[in-house]
Amino acid sequence: MEAFLGRKDFKRYTNDDVDRYRTELRRRANTNEADSLSISTLRHRASHIRRFLDWLIKQDHMEKLPRSLPDYVTLSKADTARAKKPEPRPYPADEEAVLLVSSIPGNSLVERRDRAIVATSFLLGTRANATASLRIKHINLERHCAFQIATESRIKNSKTQTTWFFPGDPIFEQTLTDWIRELERFGAMGDDALFPPDKELGRIAYWQIKSREPIEPWASSSGVEKAFRRASEAAKLPFFNPHSARHNVFFRKDRYCSTRRQRKAWSHNGGHENEAITERNYAKVTDRECRQVFSELAQSNGETLEDKDLMIDLQLGKLFPGTPEHARATKLIRARMDRGLGLGCSP
Repeated sequence: MEAFLGRKDFKRYTNDDVDRYRTELRRRANTNEADSLSISTLRHRASHIRRFLDWLIKQDHMEKLPRSLPDYVTLSKADTARAKKPEPRPYPADEEAVLLVSSIPGNSLVERRDRAIVATSFLLGTRANATASLRIKHINLERHCAFQIATESRIKNSKTQTTWFFPGDPIFEQTLTDWIRELERFGAMGDDALFPPDKELGRIAYWQIKSREPIEPWASSSGVEKAFRRASEAAKLPFFNPHSARHNVFFRKDRYCSTRRQRKAWSHNGGHENEAITERNYAKVTDRECRQVFSELAQSNGETLEDKDLMIDLQLGKLFPGTPEHARATKLIRARMDRGLGLGCSP
């Protein structure tokens, strides 16, 4: 706003000045412009400037400023509705997730650690900071779960919980298991970092000392981010950041969950209070996926899974002539034959 108003002295601000900047924000909400702003950026700019102006008019020597100054930067719902919608975040498909894990060579301890980091991210759906701060004792391979303890790990909202291994390709759990077994052979103990920093991996002899201090985890998530970058390069895939694994985990929900109770448990296991948070923030449908879904719907010619089950039951002789179900299935099969689709109606 300062730049837009030519570095004008704050003491000389008028309602018209702020209104002109609001008009500029409205212009940049136009998605046809090259310098357009997203909804989030638009809202944040207006909100922060309003807070600044609320503060400014209360300062000494600012008595001449209009008291209504903050009101002139407030945006309406119509303003933000015109703003650029954020693109869905890219996340790996299941086969790409497996490729990310399997492509890391594994010739060195660092490589095997990085491979375990990526696998664990797809197994637990943990955020990068939480993954980086895990210790060996937090993983229970027998129960297939991890203990996320707020006082010991860097967990969002300091929320302690047990996270069960999410269903997925066996390579995820097997890679983590192999890594923990290797650490234990080197003398690692429960309080040691699950993913030791590079420096610690370079002094394995120290691990054999029984009275030593625990090996501390990374102080930040940078190591996890580097592991994903290396995995993406090895797999010759676009860079998938650690959070993309979490998106993949929530995308898997639709394949494994058939009831509302299962979907709710899946969201809870991912650290969400309810399923609505999962649906709003994760694994959103991209334009490409939307096009694919509607292409599949068009090819189905309006047949539902129930319709297909009816046709299968008719072919298996499970429907009695004269019943509505028998008549419906017969009509569906005739319609299929007329379209030249044959009887390939297995779901």
